[in-house]
Amino acid sequence: MDSLRLKVSKTTASLKASQFRLNAAAASLVTSQQVFSAAIADVKSGNCADAKERANEAATATKDAQAKLNEAKAEVEAREVEADKAKAAYNGHNSTHPRRNARMPMDHAFFAAKAPIQDESDANPEQPLDAITVNAYHTATKVAFSDYSALTAFPSPPAALCSKPSCLQSKKERVLEACPCNIRDTFSGLNGKEFKQAKMNFLSDRFRKAPEAIRADCQAKAKEVYAVLDAMSQASRSDGKQQGHNKRDFQQVRKKGGNY
Repeated sequence: MDSLRLKVSKTTASLKASQFRLNAAAASLVTSQQVFSAAIADVKSGNCADAKERANEAATATKDAQAKLNEAKAEVEAREVEADKAKAAYNGHNSTHPRRNARMPMDHAFFAAKAPIQDESDANPEQPLDAITVNAYHTATKVAFSDYSALTAFPSPPAALCSKPSCLQSKKERVLEACPCNIRDTFSGLNGKEFKQAKMNFLSDRFRKAPEAIRADCQAKAKEVYAVLDAMSQASRSDGKQQGHNKRDFQQVRKKGGNY
């Protein structure tokens, strides 16, 4: 029994590590795509003599990043299969345990030890994104939002494992892979000025300048991000009113009128 539980823990840890690598690969791809877009814009405008060379280098980097992303996705899928098999083996053993239906006094520790494992993240369903992935994403978006007309893809926030019931239920309805928890985790570390700018960057109207081929997709995804950021700013204002003061970076903005 202990060996089955240990296997569940190991396969789950391996899955989480693979998911972090997938996030990093996705952020790297976004960065490469935006560098390529900027280089292409320079080629069209004729501003830089080395623009074509940079565009070619960026194109190669984007291709390599896409290959690494595909490898990371395959790795995550394989780890998911391993983790599911380990959980199924554990739960199957538990369901046929001879003491399962025994009518005798058993303490809470026994039930806790024998309870079927749904996911190792149940105790803390919100798995935080690593700082490297988040910083890479913000770096990429600075380039992306410098010229909406040069976008080649929507700069989607990084996604990580989240087992919150609300996020699992809304997964099929979302256009983004990232759930609200992931989005909050990505933007919660920004200061007031940075957060305000980030929120404005995701106004769907700004994506009207995006290429027609991706415009509708970008606007739909931008609305999902903006909705979460708007809820974050409203929660910040609400907390400030209830406490009579607010130590967050939004304090100065509120004093000037309370609007973000």
